[in-house]
Amino acid sequence: MAVSSSFSQSFSPPSLIAFAAKSLCQHWQHTLLQSISVFQILVFFHAHFNHLERVTNVAIIHFSTCACVYLVWGKTTMFPNILQLIAAFGIVACQLPIIVQLTESISSDTIGWMVVGLFTVFVVNHSDFTISRKDKPIAFNAGIFGTICLASRLQSLPSLALYSFLWVCFSNIFLLPDIYHMFFSKPQSTNVSIASLLFLQILWTTFLISTFGPPSFAQLFWE
Repeated sequence: MAVSSSFSQSFSPPSLIAFAAKSLCQHWQHTLLQSISVFQILVFFHAHFNHLERVTNVAIIHFSTCACVYLVWGKTTMFPNILQLIAAFGIVACQLPIIVQLTESISSDTIGWMVVGLFTVFVVNHSDFTISRKDKPIAFNAGIFGTICLASRLQSLPSLALYSFLWVCFSNIFLLPDIYHMFFSKPQSTNVSIASLLFLQILWTTFLISTFGPPSFAQLFWE
């Protein structure tokens, strides 16, 4: 009888409603964080596209902060993480001349719609940070391809500026999802700490917009 009573209580309507509300709230928190990451990429694209001052320095600070948090927080697996970062640097360095010429024969409006579609796939398919990025290959590949499409429209940038944009994208597609996964996987994560994480991301995004202005989506669709 005790087992039956416990079972009926755990599946009672109030319990199910509370569980559904909690799951929905968590889903929107994760989706908002992922959407902010994509929006930051678009802000940096806007700033690089218009050759705005200080964008390279701010981009380097953005990447360095994400990399430090990633390595320090994931210290139990620090050596493999460092190897991943070094390998990624080498791959991008070798492919940079190819990336900038990759979409020369494709019209800007086609690239724009591809970027919108790819980043939408990235957000929708990776909006649960309790699951590792490694179990979300579709989202990860969509984010990488969207980054390449954007970077290929920055042919006139000097190498350092283009590198800084690519590393912002690398931070928001590779490092931040892993940081969020480590954060949400910890049992001590509370609503207060999650709200603090959201606040920090919104504050940083507000700083980027105030410094460089909001992204112009027309730049994705027209030369």
